[in-house]
Amino acid sequence: MVSAIECGRKQTNQLHIERIDTALNTGGALKEYWAALRQSTGVADYFRDVVPLHERAEQIRGHNLLLVPGLLQTEQYARTILRAGDAVPSDEHVDALVQARIERQTLLDSVRAPLFISVIDEAALCRPIGGKQVMREQLDRLLAMSQRSRVIIQVVPLATEHPPALDGGFQLIKVPDEGEILYLETRLTGSHIHAPDAVETYARLFESLRGVALPEGASRDVIARYIREFD
Repeated sequence: MVSAIECGRKQTNQLHIERIDTALNTGGALKEYWAALRQSTGVADYFRDVVPLHERAEQIRGHNLLLVPGLLQTEQYARTILRAGDAVPSDEHVDALVQARIERQTLLDSVRAPLFISVIDEAALCRPIGGKQVMREQLDRLLAMSQRSRVIIQVVPLATEHPPALDGGFQLIKVPDEGEILYLETRLTGSHIHAPDAVETYARLFESLRGVALPEGASRDVIARYIREFD
């Protein structure tokens, strides 16, 4: 386990750090440093184990119901949604979260970029998150990303009477030598699931979504139409 942590194949958690702190007799200094480091990274605790999965992935499939997926968000769009909610986070905290999100997007610029397939509900395109200018810039980016050979974006039309997945978004992350992993997230937590039955259920759900979604070309047309509407 220690070797896997040192080689970056496994993320640390609080229990690991407490045991190492005790073994090295650092008197809590290691725990304090670890906690401060995690706070400064701008990545939620529950998402930390997902980041290395993305980095090793050969394919990421995802469904988003109300928002543009994080790997495709602009800085201002991300800043707007990260500020939304009951609590008002500090500017420093929001800046860290936004910076971390934008840095993770370099994944799609890599020569080893995974195949990224995103099915987005049309509802995520028509709400002016952050105002018309912010949304226009976000849609411009979405359209540009859809032209990439390793990015596939499909839109589920609002007119779809029986959309297969109205209960939230999810990701299926295919990692060499590990198979496919399901990632589910709520506002407060997230979990990655290896159970074959759960992965298979969501894999079938994803294919059903692609079945009711528009083809890539028609999806680009829908994005372009909303760009014109936000002019």
